[in-house]
Amino acid sequence: MAILTGIIPAQNFEIIRDRIGEILADEFANQFTLSGNPDINPTIFIERFVAFDKTEYPAINVSLLKGEYDNKDARQADGTYVYIIDCYTSAKDTAGEQGDTQSIITLHKILGMCRAILENPGYRTLGYTPPFNCSVYISSIAILDAQNTPDATHSAQGRIEFVVRIPEYTALITPPLISAYRTVVKLYNTEKGYQWGLNDALLTDEIADDITTEDGQNTFVTEN
Repeated sequence: MAILTGIIPAQNFEIIRDRIGEILADEFANQFTLSGNPDINPTIFIERFVAFDKTEYPAINVSLLKGEYDNKDARQADGTYVYIIDCYTSAKDTAGEQGDTQSIITLHKILGMCRAILENPGYRTLGYTPPFNCSVYISSIAILDAQNTPDATHSAQGRIEFVVRIPEYTALITPPLISAYRTVVKLYNTEKGYQWGLNDALLTDEIADDITTEDGQNTFVTEN
């Protein structure tokens, strides 16, 4: 006989995963608005497992790598979670510039922006209030193998390991956000994985064709 009387809510590590994607989507969109530079306007995905195509770059994929627990008792355990943030860029050779060089330089820029966003003091608890406030830090940045294609398009990939320490509780409760961090964004359920998008973002035909319809709805809004 089941002993739990309520529906188990999303665990904190699930909420944090989505929160990372939300923060990156919001901040990169703002940076693009400020700069107008399309090279730093990546599409943000959560737990995408379908291989990326170079035509989709720049892109970022956030996923959970692992979690470890300590300080456990009957009510809670402290979880230390490692999330990986994979960044993808590409560039073609031109008359005045090598595509491989530009691709790597753009990759470094996007990795640096991710680091600057996630380690900004304003996000040191990702916006959560006590007793859910967490500690966060970037543990490493790595450049992965470059890829070249017959059409002289050079692709680059980098990875950030982002560590979040936050308690997990046995009670059926959900962590609240500080009111100043309250945002509303759309999370599109595509055939390639969940993709974050702002409310006023214009969908391309390619993305629109990709969206999975469920119960008559092609998107749902998450409010955090």
